[in-house]
Amino acid sequence: MKYSQRKFYALNLKSVYRIVERNEETSYSILEVEDARRHGILDKIASTYVRQDDNLYPGVYEEGSLVIDFGPITQYDAIPLAKDLKLLLRISEITLGYPVEIEFAVNIGQTESERAELIILQIRSMVPPGKTSDIVIGDFNPKTDICYSKNALGNGIIDTIQDIVYVKPSFNMSNSAQVVSQLRSLNSKIMKEKKPYMLIGPGRWGSADPWLGIPVIWSDIAGVKIIIETPFKERAIDPSQGSHFFHDLISSQVGYIITKERKGNIDVQWLDSLPVVEDMTEVRHVRVPFEIEVKIDGKQGKAVIRKKKNIR
Repeated sequence: MKYSQRKFYALNLKSVYRIVERNEETSYSILEVEDARRHGILDKIASTYVRQDDNLYPGVYEEGSLVIDFGPITQYDAIPLAKDLKLLLRISEITLGYPVEIEFAVNIGQTESERAELIILQIRSMVPPGKTSDIVIGDFNPKTDICYSKNALGNGIIDTIQDIVYVKPSFNMSNSAQVVSQLRSLNSKIMKEKKPYMLIGPGRWGSADPWLGIPVIWSDIAGVKIIIETPFKERAIDPSQGSHFFHDLISSQVGYIITKERKGNIDVQWLDSLPVVEDMTEVRHVRVPFEIEVKIDGKQGKAVIRKKKNIR
């Protein structure tokens, strides 16, 4: 009971999205589980702990403490969710050829006669085909490591990147929408040269909110091989890995690396020192004069970018 859920996030259907408050907090509310009891929506997702006999009973009862454990669904099949998800997982694995993870939502009927609705939000691979080998990252080495992260998506070793596109340090998040067209232009040119490249910038890549990151869609940066999300200087932005943008990213076997301030973060001075291919208002395309190696350990969620050797 000590760790039982007491609060939850709920969409605020009465909220107004105002320009002066462009953040996620305008669209949700934090409510108590007891609020959900009064709304009458817990019958199929909660159990009741009765202290007198030290037992947990699936369902909602007047006497006792609520526990959000989905007991009526997992123990008594109040709705056939487990059966449906097992079928969907199997079909997806057969279709894609490897295990998947699913993001889903459920609308539970308000009456017993009304059917529940299963909504599939996205399906993405857990391990890309041919990328199941173990990767050893090791500890951070400031002499050789350009970047080091303990929060990364993907798996494998990439040693074919020389081109880097990065958002300049002077960038202000109010200009994030304008950056998209510049990135689209550079992406088109680099793809014509058939060169994979690394993309570096602040905040959430692919965010729908331009105040949280660069609002690109997949076609804007389709030639990228590694994306690095760096901290934004003016505010702390939590990383997001649940959008359809990330579905495209993972299915295309693109690595996504999130860095923090100080240890392991990209050295901006080093980026500025590299030979410039094209310089735009907010974005710069540079080319590394030596080989670099990107290693991502999908099991540990770690990544490192290291200098290898000079190119003759």
